[in-house]
Amino acid sequence: MKKIKKVKHGSKIKLNELLADFLKKHNLVIFITVISAGLVAVILVISNILIQPEQFQSANSATTNVGSFDQATINKLNTLNPSDNNSQSLPSGRINPFAE
Repeated sequence: MKKIKKVKHGSKIKLNELLADFLKKHNLVIFITVISAGLVAVILVISNILIQPEQFQSANSATTNVGSFDQATINKLNTLNPSDNNSQSLPSGRINPFAE
């Protein structure tokens, strides 16, 4: 294990060496911290982009007409057979799994 060198006041060369030794010793911790902070920042930015504020959600939902059918679709639905009409014959010993 290396001993930390004593720094004399006013000696820039010794201070640079001390800083270089510190960076060499703790480079993995610094790297992981910087990468983790970057990932957290990216996740926060993406989540803010994807989640709309409430003011925009209420404006968008008021203009959207969800669940509306045109008359042609309503007529097609009315012509379908009701679910209580069991016109299909099943083989003997079988039951209809969709029967209510």
